[in-house]
Amino acid sequence: MADVDDRLVPRDGLNSYNVVLARMDLPTRGSATFTFAVTSALLPVTELHVEIPTAGQSLDRMTVEAHDALIDILRQLVFRAESARRHHERNANRFQPAATTPPEPPQEDVRLHPSFATGLRINGIDPGFDPGFERIGLPEPD
Repeated sequence: MADVDDRLVPRDGLNSYNVVLARMDLPTRGSATFTFAVTSALLPVTELHVEIPTAGQSLDRMTVEAHDALIDILRQLVFRAESARRHHERNANRFQPAATTPPEPPQEDVRLHPSFATGLRINGIDPGFDPGFERIGLPEPD
């Protein structure tokens, strides 16, 4: 038998999902339909149906075969879910973002372009002059 990933080892208490035999429809045309209810916290999620040939079998034998068929269905679902997970895991590993430091924000140059110089003074202050130049180490405008 193939190695089984530890995540797939059956154990109780993993979640609140449950599968129970809900009903058996009377045999018709040589087979009986067994319906299994999938529930989560006792609320119905879905039903799975399996056909089992009657062929002179006892009810217990047909119930065993129905459970075997259900287990095969569930194994197939686990196989497909695991295949999809592996596919996405390969893609996730392939496209890991490069570790980079975020770029520093650009330093704002608060000097006004010379075309804004008007020679106008308001209360003796040139409106084109920003006294913040000295704070950030830029030369004062002409």
